Amino acid sequence: MLNIKIPTNLLLIPTVALLAACGGGGDTTIDPPSLSNSERAILLNDIFLDIGDNIGAVPEDVTERADLPVGGLVQYSGAAYIAASVYGVDTRDVVRAYLGELEIEAFFADGNISGEATNFIVVQNAEEFVETDAVPIAGGDVTGTLVIASIQNFDPLLAIYDATVTGELIADDGSEFFLNELDAGLAVFGADADALLVFGDTDGTVDGVDGYIEFGGLGKAVR
Repeated sequence: MLNIKIPTNLLLIPTVALLAACGGGGDTTIDPPSLSNSERAILLNDIFLDIGDNIGAVPEDVTERADLPVGGLVQYSGAAYIAASVYGVDTRDVVRAYLGELEIEAFFADGNISGEATNFIVVQNAEEFVETDAVPIAGGDVTGTLVIASIQNFDPLLAIYDATVTGELIADDGSEFFLNELDAGLAVFGADADALLVFGDTDGTVDGVDGYIEFGGLGKAVR
């Protein structure tokens, strides 16, 4: 599992098995009605891998604020995940994970970045998927949407933003996630603002015990 660290300490991104897909197609178009959940899980994995392979996700690859587009809308499309773990004596055991789609709109001139993650599906092999980069085994559908909103650009030179992630996801197996303005970080990559990464995590109660929840997503510009 690769950690992507950006120089704000807000973005420490475990890319989990989303970067372990087979191949990278580069197509961010997902049509849920025409695909099975198993096909969608592989495609989401593939999309995340393709975007991750095309950004370094290191400080020198973050877009400088001076190079951000100054007019108009930039749209980003990609994949997202959310995972929950519980703490043991010496371990952190992943008990739940979902994969979904990410859509972000950015008006960089005024610092307004917003979007959502939706159309999630359950990952049945959550522990193996997160910890050992196993290919996701798709489960049932998830209803609900996570809303992403930027707060401000806190870096004087780089396109790195505070953000929040809010919403509720309920799966048809009875599992769920509830996020109440989860603190997150958001960064833009590439000389032409080609890609965007968002990540947030928090300690919390998972299935009645102490645990940890994380959300992450990668999108590429589809101007």
